[in-house]
Amino acid sequence: MPGTQLTKGGPLNVTHLCRTSTSQYPSAQNTKELQPLMANPVRETTEQKKPQPQGPERPNSPQKFKTKLMQCVSYIAGDMPAFGEWMKGQCILLQILDWVLRGAAQVMFVNNPLSGLIIFAGLILQNRWLALNGCVGTLFATISLFRSIPVGIGQVYGCDNAWTGGIFMIALFISSPITFAHAAIGSVVGMVSGLALAAPFQNIYFGLWGYNCVLACIAIGGMFYTLTWQTHLLAVHLDVCTVDVPQEETTQNRPDRNAEAIQLNLTPL
Repeated sequence: MPGTQLTKGGPLNVTHLCRTSTSQYPSAQNTKELQPLMANPVRETTEQKKPQPQGPERPNSPQKFKTKLMQCVSYIAGDMPAFGEWMKGQCILLQILDWVLRGAAQVMFVNNPLSGLIIFAGLILQNRWLALNGCVGTLFATISLFRSIPVGIGQVYGCDNAWTGGIFMIALFISSPITFAHAAIGSVVGMVSGLALAAPFQNIYFGLWGYNCVLACIAIGGMFYTLTWQTHLLAVHLDVCTVDVPQEETTQNRPDRNAEAIQLNLTPL
């Protein structure tokens, strides 16, 4: 047959021809198995050549230490605003302690409770009796605004003595704790209203801003209306509306009203 070569002196070895043919011409399955092996090195080299994205630079240790140090210093330096915000949610005794410490430091025009505590430590080192007198004086100077609460209740009867107002509060508590509570709330609202309107402290101390609010709060908060949370809020709101502004306040703070009254031929205030 053409195209074939026969060996001399022996039969044709068919298995040998099949082996040589398969070894010379690889199958499609063998080429598929070799392709991934040939492609992997190329992919690895291309992936290595791709630039990797760089993240934000991390601060080194000195910068971290400086940032933490400045953050810690901000908590105790200046007026300590973070401490003041935290103190607003605490009980009244802790708030009074904060006021006393800040008041002790206000002698040097410093509004810092930690500075006030250190100043008290210096006073104790100098003289314990001096430190005790300073603490008591600062405490009474801090809570002296609260004197207007019993005085405002006493002014319903025309009394400007805090002890007399305290006796009246005891009488109200014996009769009705609800009446006692609303009388105190009304006096507090009157005091705060006077402070908000920049009234002279003397008038606030004398209870001139509280007696009308006391009566209004008692009347609405459980006396003539059934006590609910709606009537309670209404009583507090009416306290603000019934603040009795003394006549001297209108003439001192609003002198323009007299001029308007003269132009309209009315009696000056």
